Amino acid sequence: MKSSAVSILEILVAAVLAALITFGCGVKDPDEQVLDRLKTKGVDLTKPHSVEFFLYFGEQKDAGKAADQIKALGFQIEIRPPGGSASNWLCYSTKTVVPELATLREIRRQLEPIAAAQGGLYDGWSIAAGP
Repeated sequence: MKSSAVSILEILVAAVLAALITFGCGVKDPDEQVLDRLKTKGVDLTKPHSVEFFLYFGEQKDAGKAADQIKALGFQIEIRPPGGSASNWLCYSTKTVVPELATLREIRRQLEPIAAAQGGLYDGWSIAAGP
């Protein structure tokens, strides 16, 4: 029950942040924040990168259901069990894209409802570390 309550709280926080962003209350878009950090680090955002997307679920079966839907969208998928102090299953998804704001926002619009439908949480993205 604890992981369910945490997931609901996390979803509510994400919804409040989305509303603040939508209505221009001074909170920067999370995708734009990551892009800004990557630019600062000198990452060439005009070229394709392997982008990692993170979705968390309380149960393995829920991660599996979401993984099937995400794979159909052209992502590579790996389901990882909880580790260390983590209590949620990770649906680790990757896709090679040029990390443009419009593309990343569209991916967020695809992945958030998939996660929510299975009681999970879309937790954003990062660029996979190179060799």
